[in-house]
Amino acid sequence: MPQQEEPPGGFVPHEGRDASPPRRSSSSFRRMFKTFAGMIKNQRDILVNHERERKNNKKLRDNQKRMYTAMQLQPPLSPISPELEAAEIPSLDLMIESFQGMDFGQYDHLGK
Repeated sequence: MPQQEEPPGGFVPHEGRDASPPRRSSSSFRRMFKTFAGMIKNQRDILVNHERERKNNKKLRDNQKRMYTAMQLQPPLSPISPELEAAEIPSLDLMIESFQGMDFGQYDHLGK
């Protein structure tokens, strides 16, 4: 029987399998960092959604007050409040950088 020549790298694809070489599993540190970055991204998404809801609620309240005033209903509602200041939500990169300088030494015993 003729022998199958091995391609460079020593990987021989089998029938029905992907011809790309197997991936190395990422290091535990890389997985931990990706998980941590994902948690920060989720927190930022929550902050962005909270700000969006706050603006939408203000628009709704202001419209209700305008209608109530136009219909001259009693008792009158409080006047429309001034525009809200936009909350400053840091970028994802800034949020990640803010955690890089923290000391997580209190968790060192968990790695042993």
